[in-house]
Amino acid sequence: MKYVGLRTKFLLIISVILLSVFGSITVYLVKNSTESLRSNLLREAKAFSSLATTPIGDTFVIYKDSGTYNIQEKVRQFAELDPTIINISVVDQTGKVLFTRDGKNSPHISADQASTFDPIYQTNESGALSQVIYPYFDASHVHSYTLVYTVSSTQIDQQVAHQALTVTMLSLFALLLTAGFTYVFIDHFILSPIHKVSEQAAAISAGNLEQQITIQGQDEIGALGTSLNSMANSLKANITKLQELDKMKSEFMMITSHNLRTPLTIINGYIENTAMLTTVAEFKVALERIAASSKRLGTFAEDVLTISRFELGDTDIKQEDSDITTLLKEIAGTFATSAKLQDLKFSYESDAKERPVRISSAHIRSAIWNLLDNAAKFTPKGGKVDMSVHDDGQNVLIKVSDTGIGIKASELPKLFTKFHRGTSTLTYDYEGTGIGLYASKIIVARHGGTITAESEEGKGSTFTVSLPLATKQPPEAEIAKSA
Repeated sequence: MKYVGLRTKFLLIISVILLSVFGSITVYLVKNSTESLRSNLLREAKAFSSLATTPIGDTFVIYKDSGTYNIQEKVRQFAELDPTIINISVVDQTGKVLFTRDGKNSPHISADQASTFDPIYQTNESGALSQVIYPYFDASHVHSYTLVYTVSSTQIDQQVAHQALTVTMLSLFALLLTAGFTYVFIDHFILSPIHKVSEQAAAISAGNLEQQITIQGQDEIGALGTSLNSMANSLKANITKLQELDKMKSEFMMITSHNLRTPLTIINGYIENTAMLTTVAEFKVALERIAASSKRLGTFAEDVLTISRFELGDTDIKQEDSDITTLLKEIAGTFATSAKLQDLKFSYESDAKERPVRISSAHIRSAIWNLLDNAAKFTPKGGKVDMSVHDDGQNVLIKVSDTGIGIKASELPKLFTKFHRGTSTLTYDYEGTGIGLYASKIIVARHGGTITAESEEGKGSTFTVSLPLATKQPPEAEIAKSA
């Protein structure tokens, strides 16, 4: 559904209300004014016929035998006084027309109407006056003739229509004027304050908790602004507490990793020396397993340390120009031995092309190793882990794929979050803390790259790391922002 703003809703409400009110008023005024106009026209016709009958009748009596010129002039003089009278005729008591100004509108009346002693006012189907039959009495009070005044309904209808149009236009003007004043009033006292609160609330929701809503007035809008200010202050206090707790947690993890790394370094040194001195095959296998477990703990410590440093804002890692192809070849050689111990097939696909990148080799090695270790962890014995490298001219693309158990589609969005262990793998016996992929993500992001995953449950997974080639490396500020 299309978004409809509050201002539009107010305009619609105001328009409907004002149209209803002014529509009703206009109908009432038009009805009353037209009825009043018709009544006035009727009174004017009656007055006109009463005023004109005697002079016109006298003129007709005097000049009826000598010609109609004088009669025509007298009729014309009176006809000009009332434009609704379109014809004036003189009839005898039998209804015979003796004189008519307009032959096209010659009246047809009966003998009874012609011999009446009282005026007759005839109306048409719409109720408008159409004809006035008025008796003429000469100086001796003898009723010899009757004058018939034909009233134009067209003229009356035009006047009524003009009156209705005038009333309608005045009502429309009043409607627009009232709507304008109403909108200005509502906009100033209601809509503008609400819009101001909305903009400032949007700034708060965007993270600017220092924003304060300033609304003058003690009404509901002012109370809303006060409530939002209180909410922002509460959020600010809660976020500050959470940041302090998160900082304490990161500091704790950092201290823990330091305390783990030191003894592990000593253990690894003794194990390596013992492995070189022994000749018993079983003891060597045991030492290799101890070494693998120790290296796993070392990897964990390094991941925790990396995460802690980045989350505490210590992102100043030393980056140097390196050949990623050479680095990956070294990683593949080391991992091949580990894969063999786990009864996994491993292949590394690459060419001899140099691919210069600006990286911290130790961190990138850790990120790639985490992906390989993750692939081996979730691939059953006899399965396969593959790694390949190529570039598209702008970025180097490193792929790590396996034929393992795969990942549910619902788990993919949460795959690179801290301490996440996919629910699809809970039925398998595997080790891990859920920080390896998260560490890989923040390391790659710190280098201006991206890491993505594709998987199909039961068929394996493929992780792709994209790092910019040295010639395409983004500015340091953009790298820090991407992290």
